[in-house]
Amino acid sequence: MTKPFDPTKPFTTKSGKQRTFIGVLSGPTPIGETIVVQDPDDGSVDLYFPDGRYNKDRPSPSLDLVNTPDHVEVEAWAVVNKNGCCSAWAKKEDAENAASSLEGGGRVVWLTGSYER
Repeated sequence: MTKPFDPTKPFTTKSGKQRTFIGVLSGPTPIGETIVVQDPDDGSVDLYFPDGRYNKDRPSPSLDLVNTPDHVEVEAWAVVNKNGCCSAWAKKEDAENAASSLEGGGRVVWLTGSYER
């Protein structure tokens, strides 16, 4: 299921062209447009419908707007003991404390990655 278009989140045209969010009109135009965006390449300003469509009655694959995913960077710390078992920690300091308390010590490993919301 596709999420509804949200002009306050990052977006591009469906063809991947950047557009800059200018604002939402206080009321719709006579045909229903409410979103104001600008083309950063040539400075032109266009009006869009609330769902990100450029044309009311037909799709415009090169002009319709779509939200782009937010990339979220995450990090965690793992403590691996001598048997290969591990535990995860949000803070490096906590992982180091846990590793130092293990009999025979433990190895602290930094885990990082990203995901799309």
